[in-house]
Amino acid sequence: MDFNVVQSYILKLPNIEELKSVPKVLELISQYSEEIVEEYLQKIINKRHKKIVSAGNLEEIKNLDYSFDFYIEKLKEDLIVEKGRPLKKVLNCLGTIYSQYIGERFYSKGLINDFGTIFTGYSNLEFDEENGKKEDIDEEITNLFIQISKGQDFLVLNNISSALYLLVDTLYKEKNVVMSLADTVYLSEKIGLQDVIKRAGGDLKIVGYLNKIDEDDYKKALNEDKNLIIYTDIFENSINGIKKIDFDKIKKLKKNTEVLYLSNKIFYQTDSDEIKSIGKSLEEILEIGADVSVIDFSRLAGGPEVGIIAGDKKIISEIKNNAIYKIFSPVKEIKAIFYLILKMYLEKKYNQLYINKCFAQDMDTLKKRNRKFVRNLEREIGEYSKIGLIEGKYFNLDDRYGQEYSFNRELVFVKPEIQGADEIEKELRRNEPIVLCWVNEGNLIFNLQLLEEEEEDVLIEILSKKIMKSVDN
Repeated sequence: MDFNVVQSYILKLPNIEELKSVPKVLELISQYSEEIVEEYLQKIINKRHKKIVSAGNLEEIKNLDYSFDFYIEKLKEDLIVEKGRPLKKVLNCLGTIYSQYIGERFYSKGLINDFGTIFTGYSNLEFDEENGKKEDIDEEITNLFIQISKGQDFLVLNNISSALYLLVDTLYKEKNVVMSLADTVYLSEKIGLQDVIKRAGGDLKIVGYLNKIDEDDYKKALNEDKNLIIYTDIFENSINGIKKIDFDKIKKLKKNTEVLYLSNKIFYQTDSDEIKSIGKSLEEILEIGADVSVIDFSRLAGGPEVGIIAGDKKIISEIKNNAIYKIFSPVKEIKAIFYLILKMYLEKKYNQLYINKCFAQDMDTLKKRNRKFVRNLEREIGEYSKIGLIEGKYFNLDDRYGQEYSFNRELVFVKPEIQGADEIEKELRRNEPIVLCWVNEGNLIFNLQLLEEEEEDVLIEILSKKIMKSVDN
């Protein structure tokens, strides 16, 4: 087929901005959110593009529907498949970044757009145009990760428990594996570390007590054969009062012994002192002196949930030769997200990552936003509510973690004078978009830290309507 003819039909495809200006699409945006609608429109456009370029003859291309109605009807069909109901936008005024109730994985809009490009059309992760050969995404990840891994080799696996299982199964089956009682934690992956080790065939010995442990406890558990000591620094075992010895002391026990350092409290690049106060940098972990590390990038580094084994080439090579290695490899979609996040770091775009954006706003900036918000809100409902500012530890990394991972922030409180705060909070939670906030002693409490500035006007409008509704009644 003539290339110019095909190109002329491709030019008939609308862009997303044109479609978003159509009233029917605007209605769907208000119902499902702009992000969801954009995502589905991009998929539809890409499929139509693919249909044109892969058509067998010109007649097939001519018979395609190029009207806006086609895109609108297809968009409606695809959105209805979303579990038969619209996805509602959430205004998160709780100040909780990760939540078992709201969501445990968030990515920046730019990253999702890049991901969509990879999976809704052709991309150079599939084919190397320069050298004319098929690409391997594992090689692409390797090419990026070796730039930050300080010469250590590595493997990317499904999660921490998969990484630990494969490591023990390969190198320490029926060998002596030692860990302290404080390290016997239950992971967010719904399995305990000790269960993983036992299932992998390690001969596990647990040493020490919750309130007492020293080097002698470890020494007594070591034998003359090969030993593995597992040392963890993860959010799940950060409980006040539990005793652990310093890792430097663990490293001195290395006669016939190898040490595994396991952590999910890792960041790579950030400008936030608060993130730095609760975690360690990847560089620090890789230079800590362990024989092998198992790390999780999903909390402080903003990555997908994967388990990364980092160590010397001999260890990684042995694990790769394990017959079950491929079983624990992440699916291609997860690998693509991991690849894109590594790329953002290496291109110095780390401030665009969701976790870094959450911590980017300092207290002074937040206070300015709060005062503007209060002034605007007082104009709307000041006659019927007491509005003011308080401070408290209402900025949380995760609702499953303790207070040591909560940070002080200034908050806006609203005390309705007619209807109770509990009743209004229920109405806000059932609203569209959903508004999530705290209730304390008759006050509605709002943390604006995680809101975009344009969302503040939406919040004022919703809150004003709910409170004025109670006044009118």
